[in-house]
Amino acid sequence: MSSYNPYLPLTEYVPDAEPHVFGNRVYIYGSHDKEQGERFCMEDYVVYSADVNDLSNWTYHGVSYKKSQDPRSTKEKQVDYYAPDCVRGNDGKYYLYYFAAGPNTSAFGPMSVAVGERPEGPFSYIGDIQYHDGSPVLDFLTNDPAVINDDGRIWLYYGWGLGRDFRNPIMSPIYNSVLKKIGNRSYEEIKNTKPSILSCAVVELEDDMITVKGKPKAVLDSKTTASRDSMLYHHAFYEAASIRKIRGLYYLVYSSGENNELCYATSKYPDRDFTYGGGII
Repeated sequence: MSSYNPYLPLTEYVPDAEPHVFGNRVYIYGSHDKEQGERFCMEDYVVYSADVNDLSNWTYHGVSYKKSQDPRSTKEKQVDYYAPDCVRGNDGKYYLYYFAAGPNTSAFGPMSVAVGERPEGPFSYIGDIQYHDGSPVLDFLTNDPAVINDDGRIWLYYGWGLGRDFRNPIMSPIYNSVLKKIGNRSYEEIKNTKPSILSCAVVELEDDMITVKGKPKAVLDSKTTASRDSMLYHHAFYEAASIRKIRGLYYLVYSSGENNELCYATSKYPDRDFTYGGGII
């Protein structure tokens, strides 16, 4: 099946789109909304692709990963899949990173990974992103994973910023109660996560593509921690991290707290020193 510009049929809704070039084709990964749906991301993941030299002719590859494949789905209700990303591992396989919400999950439960032999899938569930002891990675708020193969090193970015400055005297008193309710985090975890649990975080993965090498750390401030006299404060991290590397410079694209705004930050390093670069949209 082929479609044209716009590459999605008018009855198809794939937000949070992440483009990746594998071989001579560009592949689009994203969430999948249902027409007339009562909530976000109700459908299975699908993949579209096009030849890099002809972006007017897109191919629909069908369902790449079913919601029923996630073990947290039940017969009564399946999980919903949010904002995925895909990377080619050092073993030549393709790894799909995602966050699932629904029955048997918290608002910010573990991020998960599935694997496939081809960039369009199909993908098969591997498990949740974990520490060496097998416990799930839940540091910061596990939302919208983004991943990059950086000359053999695999970096995973994620996070949520809520888009509010909780240092504000009006907002400060409800900071803990909001995060405990929305993020299912204890007061101690909220207090001890620095600079704030509301940050964009990064962690490096082992060769198995599921185990982290160390503890995640913050790389970009939300409005709660950004300096109020900086440009970043007015375009601070909210959600939807997306990473790429161009001529030795790392570009961290994200949705800002201003809403409906895509911005970017840059660094010479994948895990530190990101500075605000400007607005894209």
